[in-house]
Amino acid sequence: MKSCFGTCTIIAVLVFLVLLAVPPGALFPRAIPEEPAAGAKQCHIYRFSGSFCPACRLQDAHWANTNADEVLAKQGIISYKLDIAENVKLKDAWRVKVIPTTIIVEVTSDGKSGTALRRFDGCLSTHQIRDFVDLKHPWKNK
Repeated sequence: MKSCFGTCTIIAVLVFLVLLAVPPGALFPRAIPEEPAAGAKQCHIYRFSGSFCPACRLQDAHWANTNADEVLAKQGIISYKLDIAENVKLKDAWRVKVIPTTIIVEVTSDGKSGTALRRFDGCLSTHQIRDFVDLKHPWKNK
């Protein structure tokens, strides 16, 4: 009988390397309902960033890995990526002092921004993005 220790070790290392290359959420995406809950408020997400900011670029990569824009669009929630250099008035209105800053904003019936429902100052990881915009959170049904 020959030992398969060498072969099994090589296969295990290859599987490990492949799993490292797979983007987070690709193997086990979080299930989010397709339709908004009855009585749910209309919301926008403002993602303040800067082109010079490494943390903002990292968060953009995490945001892309979650497919958040597509999932949120199906819910009628629009995500806006706002450069602070181009949107100074909006940055000041929402008192953005740190970038990246992500804010979930309730939209009033006339389509204008209302109150901030959730806010995170700093870079969100892939898992934090999923938790932050999770449509089952209590903020969605207030």
